[in-house]
Amino acid sequence: MEGEMHNAEVQGPCNEHQTTTEEKIASQCEVGQQIYLRAEINQLHHQIVQSATERIIQFCSKVLQQLIDSDVVHCQVLFLASTSERVHQIKNVMQALGGGHGVKIHACVDGNSIEEDKHILSAGVHLVVGTPSRVSDLFRTQNQALHSDHVRMFVLDEPDEMLSKGFDRQIHDILPRLPGNVEVVALYPTMPEDALEIARKLMNKSVTMNLWQSIVFW
Repeated sequence: MEGEMHNAEVQGPCNEHQTTTEEKIASQCEVGQQIYLRAEINQLHHQIVQSATERIIQFCSKVLQQLIDSDVVHCQVLFLASTSERVHQIKNVMQALGGGHGVKIHACVDGNSIEEDKHILSAGVHLVVGTPSRVSDLFRTQNQALHSDHVRMFVLDEPDEMLSKGFDRQIHDILPRLPGNVEVVALYPTMPEDALEIARKLMNKSVTMNLWQSIVFW
């Protein structure tokens, strides 16, 4: 498996400068600077949030322009995020960008009615955004509510967060259900040094070679 990891692409506007907030604090923390330090931390947090929002808008715009065929009312992009809040954020961005062009987007999260999810999916959507556990459940429901025949892109938003929350089992369940030619995208606000190791843990040995060759870090 380790040998296959050389086939993964590293593309897109990833920030290679890995200075963390903690390192920034440590470099400036001196007696009497608490007020200035708090202002600096607030500014850093604002920059991180703003950057993450801009990146998701850029990525969602690219997906809608290049991948979605509005005439094909089947799930073409499957987007996973680790929290319900993040799922709805991504869904709202997609809706704002593509809703006026007839693109149907559905958010599937834990806690909502799975019967309602099944009803909406059966009516047809172009893009599904969801938490790993709910998406996995929808694949496993009787009569399979979610179908992957037309999925062209599988997006993992911040895979390191998914791994830390224990979602690797659900992702291992979802991946084999996807078409062999699907493009896999790992979406990070900044590129962690162990990105390939994280991808290896999430994708596991059952994943076919062509999926490994198609993974893109963005």
